[in-house]
Amino acid sequence: MNPNLITPPVLCEDDAVLDLNLYDDNALPGVWSGTGVTGTTFNPAGLGGQTITLTYDPADPCANNGNINVTINALQVPILLAPAALCANSPVLDLSLYDDDNFVGTWSG
Repeated sequence: MNPNLITPPVLCEDDAVLDLNLYDDNALPGVWSGTGVTGTTFNPAGLGGQTITLTYDPADPCANNGNINVTINALQVPILLAPAALCANSPVLDLSLYDDDNFVGTWSG
């Protein structure tokens, strides 16, 4: 019997550690390997902007290895414009003029 691996969803590099046992449909005993793998978990931290190939090597010598590709998106950082100098008597500042149109969010502070 060969491993029946399921490709995980696209991840972000700040996502939680992934339990790789959830992606082996046969639950064959074996060993996972690849960048970011520790035991049966995969940590996407610091791997953004890449597709990583993870390999599953079943303990059964008659079974073939299996591979899955995991895509990890890099964190996106908004680019905010700095307002001009403000004074106590300056008019109310419209912060929406200084945000990054590629992001949705709420100003606070």
